[in-house]
Amino acid sequence: MAFTINFNRPVVSRTLRSSIERCWTDRFAFILLCLCVLPACKIDVQKSPPKSEEFSNCSGVFAFRNTGAENEGDAVKIYDGEGKVWYAAEFLEEGFDSRGDAGPNRIKPLVLFAGDYVPVFRCVSYSRNWYAVIVEEDEKNPVIKYMLRNDSLFSWQSWNTYFLGKWIRFEKNENPLRAHIDSDSAEIIEAPDHDTPTRATRINEDRMKLQWTTPSGETHSGWIKWRDEETNQVKVWFPYS
Repeated sequence: MAFTINFNRPVVSRTLRSSIERCWTDRFAFILLCLCVLPACKIDVQKSPPKSEEFSNCSGVFAFRNTGAENEGDAVKIYDGEGKVWYAAEFLEEGFDSRGDAGPNRIKPLVLFAGDYVPVFRCVSYSRNWYAVIVEEDEKNPVIKYMLRNDSLFSWQSWNTYFLGKWIRFEKNENPLRAHIDSDSAEIIEAPDHDTPTRATRINEDRMKLQWTTPSGETHSGWIKWRDEETNQVKVWFPYS
């Protein structure tokens, strides 16, 4: 018995077609709902909160990448263990406001350049998504919070990258400049003053080698202790380019 196929006739039944259309309509409505609701969520980032991640020790700094008008309107954000914003401050042309706009919280990082308010935080550990940083430097009770590792405004730097080649200041009476790396080596009596560019040329554990040029053109060098081996407190002043 011969038969023919009518190619003009829809293969999908009306009932099945209606079900498919309803399915896609429901999905579209769900997507629109998500787009409307998610921005209002209290959790600021779509990452697992810091308290749920495993951290490993790290050494170095989480430093602001650069300054300038290209960053205007961006915001520095610091989070608590729940992944909620603990501190936020918008970057303006004149820099960050250390008071922030997230309530009473304040920051006192390793570096907060006067005038620019460009923060540099000391890192203590890291996880898959977060850096644990010290937001308030205190020898006895440092305050630790969290910043996203993929933060577009900041980047991690080793101490070598951060210090080497920079102008270093230090307190000569409390941290004497010595002729050699050993802490009991001879003290350099005629140490450079604060107005003499004294730059870091080498770091060896807790010791830093400095180099400077005298007004007569002579180049000298010496060693200081750049951090306390017990508390890890940084003992040098802030670096300048």
